[in-house]
Amino acid sequence: MHQISARIPAIATTNTGKQASFRHAFKLSGLGEPIFADLDLVEPQANTVADVAIAKVRQAWQITQSSILIQDTGLRIPALGGFPGPYARYAIESLGLSGYGRLIKTMTDAERAGSFVKVTAMMTTPHEIWLWESEEPGCLTDNPSLPGLHDWSQLSQIWIPRGASRPVSTLSLDQRASLVSAHATGPSIRDVANDIADMIRTETATPRSARCVALGK
Repeated sequence: MHQISARIPAIATTNTGKQASFRHAFKLSGLGEPIFADLDLVEPQANTVADVAIAKVRQAWQITQSSILIQDTGLRIPALGGFPGPYARYAIESLGLSGYGRLIKTMTDAERAGSFVKVTAMMTTPHEIWLWESEEPGCLTDNPSLPGLHDWSQLSQIWIPRGASRPVSTLSLDQRASLVSAHATGPSIRDVANDIADMIRTETATPRSARCVALGK
């Protein structure tokens, strides 16, 4: 393993919902206000959310040559063969809420179940990538809510996390974090922030809840 740069990574996103979630997690972890980077990244075509995250964080590193973090998400519905997977953003932009609603109406309650996949990728050196991977169970609803202040996408209006009775759009950041803590498999954004805080404090520590992808020199 290589020594970790003692610097809080910038977060490559202009998504206001993601920014709000990271602000919330960084504040609770004592990291202060995050720095967000507006980078022109090419959206890769890949079969998994992890592969997309790896490709994008490598692009971001090439641009910034400094500690950088990105988060990518996907939606996995087993009854649809795992669709839309890493193409969740494209699917909601193509189908819209009305298109999703027509699809959901044809599904049973059991078929609507699935999980949100979140992968956070960070580079602090050119030699390795740290990945935090999680799945948050829930189900689709054909009764969309109004847009929320901290939505990541329109999917927030039709996705009900396990343990909730209404879509993500209607929940506060604290409520969302509580549900993730109770039901998600894998690290939350708060865990990511805590790991980064530990890495900054100790300089040579590796993140407790991430896996390392070694890159060729």
